[in-house]
Amino acid sequence: IIGTLATKKYKNNELVSGILVEKDFDLTIVARDELQSYTQLKVNSILQKMNVKCHFDFHIVKQTLEELFDNVIDYSTKNNFQTIKILENICILQQEDNALSIEWESNYENDMIVDSIIATLMHLDHNPGSIELKPNRLESRSIFETALFILIKETFGLNCVQFNQTIGEIEIKLTNETAFYNCNSKEINCNSVLLKNQIESLVKKAEELSLISLK
Repeated sequence: IIGTLATKKYKNNELVSGILVEKDFDLTIVARDELQSYTQLKVNSILQKMNVKCHFDFHIVKQTLEELFDNVIDYSTKNNFQTIKILENICILQQEDNALSIEWESNYENDMIVDSIIATLMHLDHNPGSIELKPNRLESRSIFETALFILIKETFGLNCVQFNQTIGEIEIKLTNETAFYNCNSKEINCNSVLLKNQIESLVKKAEELSLISLK
């Protein structure tokens, strides 16, 4: 461990978050913002784009996302197609043939927010009656649960994770350990201290992402 990560005093079983670098069979953990200072590697940005089918008017898309995110603005209009921008760096463009194009700079937070946007649009597409619901129907709890499930799935793998939406419980089944997280009581049932700490870290990250979504 090098850089600012090396100056911190860690407790037993505490997680260390950073980038693992291998060179000449030596392994080093360094903070992301210090990667270029301690290695010859550089951090680059990736612009992602995804097309999503949409069978309802664009103003309904905007109205729905305005209830999920406060910072939704009209970015531009081109060829009579509307464009909106969310949180200043996620663009949703109206396309032909009942389609939307979502463009964003890929990073941990933006990817999670786009996942929640796509989940919302798919929900509306399959349940058009929900469009008639009153404002504030998209509660922070549902955003948190979606964010947490995606984080756990990406950490442990889809085949190891099950989400029982009826009781709000996420099950993580690994080779030698099984853990349960209840989204209602926020209790973790797990015998492994290390696995429990990992889940607690993911829960904290999901809470931060849900707060970002509601700003």
